[in-house]
Amino acid sequence: MWSDSRIATAESESLEGDVVNEPDGPGGRSPLTVIWIALSLGVLTYAAVSLAVGPIGNEEIAGTLRWVWLVAAVAAIFGAGIVSGRLRAADPEERRRTSAILIWALAEGQALLGITAFLIGGDPTPAVASLVVGAYLMLRYRPSVFEGGPAR
Repeated sequence: MWSDSRIATAESESLEGDVVNEPDGPGGRSPLTVIWIALSLGVLTYAAVSLAVGPIGNEEIAGTLRWVWLVAAVAAIFGAGIVSGRLRAADPEERRRTSAILIWALAEGQALLGITAFLIGGDPTPAVASLVVGAYLMLRYRPSVFEGGPAR
């Protein structure tokens, strides 16, 4: 069996080369910037593919999805504000990272839902509006806000 000291040593050794714990991630970018780029590009790729494929045109489901998306968009905007408000009082780096990822996930989730509503129902309004809301949240809460940079 391993003793507690051997487990602690093994854990600290395994984290030494971890990209998340290094100040500069791949390409000299911070880990939060890499996550932010990945989430943003995922939504843009899904939007491009959905536009290329075109809508299915199921009006029955489309009406329901519009309302579900609207609730998700409002929840994302208010949720980002709530998480951001808690962020101001947060000192530890881990809490800031968690707040960033939560806000970006809210932005991404409502954007994907809006694009899916277009893909299934054919109405571009939720897709366009969700991309605008997602872009606003991703730009308003960009990585520099969580890394101590200027918050514009």
